[in-house]
Amino acid sequence: MGAYDVNGNLYVRTLKRGLLQVKDQKLMASDITPGNLIFSSPDGERKKFLVGMSDNRIFIHENNDFRELTLKDQSF
Repeated sequence: MGAYDVNGNLYVRTLKRGLLQVKDQKLMASDITPGNLIFSSPDGERKKFLVGMSDNRIFIHENNDFRELTLKDQSF
């Protein structure tokens, strides 16, 4: 459970419904599909976000697009 800001969009992780996005004061299906969000960390200018998922994948979120990072020691 938790709340996350990804480039100005608010997401919440729930026990029963998984990851949801808050839009127009309503909980909607998330537009983030690769696993459950576990962290989101912005760069200094809040233009790019490092996003970690529970399925051990890491993404850069920029311009409403997710780009997966391939880590050398991903199994670690």
